[in-house]
Amino acid sequence: MKGIVRIVVLALIAFGLYAGYQKARMAYDRHELDKGATASIDKLPPGQQRIGSMAAYLGFYWANDTLLPNLCREQGVDLQTYPTAFHERYGQDHDRVHDAFRAQGQSEQQLAAAMSGLSGPRTAFVGLLERIGDRFGKDATVAQGCAVVQKRQNIALDFMNFEALFPTVWRRMELP
Repeated sequence: MKGIVRIVVLALIAFGLYAGYQKARMAYDRHELDKGATASIDKLPPGQQRIGSMAAYLGFYWANDTLLPNLCREQGVDLQTYPTAFHERYGQDHDRVHDAFRAQGQSEQQLAAAMSGLSGPRTAFVGLLERIGDRFGKDATVAQGCAVVQKRQNIALDFMNFEALFPTVWRRMELP
């Protein structure tokens, strides 16, 4: 019996270490995302950095609201509830950023139209879905990543928190 208890304890310790590793890895990934986005904002003239930060947020929101569900639909995975759930969770933040962006004479509709024609956001979300499929699903494909997002929508929504992913960019928006 002592041997079995030891095995169970060792298994639990190994699981705990692995879970800790995953958390650390995710924290590092988030740090790298924020660092990269901040570097892009830093390249803008100082007078454009706030608008650039708001545009980054609105582009991220558009990608979650429109691009992600469309990508998954192309793969035969229906994320029809995802945009509504995303809006319910982050809609107030979106409204604040939208109002501040508009107050600067900018148009979210024009930004979304410009984003629609770019391959960068699509490529980024394809890569994200492949990593999700590899890490949490059966294989590193967009379809598998979409299936994971569909199955674990609340976890995906937790992860897609702009303020948590890009805290430096979030602060640069200087929202009222």
